[in-house]
Amino acid sequence: MSTFIKKDLDIISKDYEIVLFEFRQTRKNIFLLEFSRQLLFLIKHTFSSKRIVCMFGGYHSLLPSIYGWLMHTPVWIMLGGYDCYSFSKINYGAFHKKLFSKVVSISYHFANLLSPVHASMINEPYTYYDSGYPNQGVRYFLPDLKTKIETINNGYEPNKFPDLGLNRKPMSFLTVASETTGASFFRKGIDLILEIAPFFPDFSFTIIGKTPEQLLDSSENVHFMPFVPYESLKNIYNEHQFYLQLSIAEGFPNALSEAMLCGCIPIGSNVFGIPDLIGETGFILKRRDLALLKALFTQIQNDDLNRLEGKARKRVSELFNLKLREDAILKVLAELKP
Repeated sequence: MSTFIKKDLDIISKDYEIVLFEFRQTRKNIFLLEFSRQLLFLIKHTFSSKRIVCMFGGYHSLLPSIYGWLMHTPVWIMLGGYDCYSFSKINYGAFHKKLFSKVVSISYHFANLLSPVHASMINEPYTYYDSGYPNQGVRYFLPDLKTKIETINNGYEPNKFPDLGLNRKPMSFLTVASETTGASFFRKGIDLILEIAPFFPDFSFTIIGKTPEQLLDSSENVHFMPFVPYESLKNIYNEHQFYLQLSIAEGFPNALSEAMLCGCIPIGSNVFGIPDLIGETGFILKRRDLALLKALFTQIQNDDLNRLEGKARKRVSELFNLKLREDAILKVLAELKP
């Protein structure tokens, strides 16, 4: 279970007793078994439960949404990003797969409330990359959707990601990805990092994540690291001057937020929640274009970076604090009705 899901469960458990069901989606051949398990779980617990909360939209949200509607139990689906988009060229997003799109559509229509982690995931023009659509977002792909939508931004704990005041390596850039293969290679912008690195040999680039052997033979200034424990990330953030988030699609990226708390200067793509998260504390790549990225890096070389010191941490601490998310979640749960 991911750390940010655990944080939400900790918040909910402050005022409510949680009965948890984990839908295993790793193997398609056991989906029927999982649906059966889930149905039995719902039958057993719905009569004694006052709310149904689904983390993200997917196969796992289908039965809870329908069952909650039948039993007049309010259903709340928290949306994370993938469940709002369609990027067919990179095989990413709930709405580019016919069956999956139908499943999330039914879930969203039967739910009582949808809560994306950023307002841009509802319906917003998209210009960073040729996605095949002028807009992205749940209401763009489901224009007849009547379900109420209330945005609740992600939240972070400044004390868990401190700026340690270390001497950071100048012109050092960090990217953290769960993996650098398949769709993630392009979606996370790993390919752009490998393309830009040879043009700036005095810069150092570190990429953390599962890495295939063929990528290891890259520029000398690109360094790959395997997964590190979540608790150790703060030390690595503090060693780097910049954090790169050149993604094609993100909802509200956790690693970028944590790196900003640790004092990294953010560089992000012009997609969804990233520009709002960065604000005036760093730099935005307007389009997925190598020439534009070269120009941006040249600008950084000639910029007075001291003007940005402390701004990224201050922005996340004040605007995207975990306490704000906690208050919003508990308020929604208290007011949620069928």
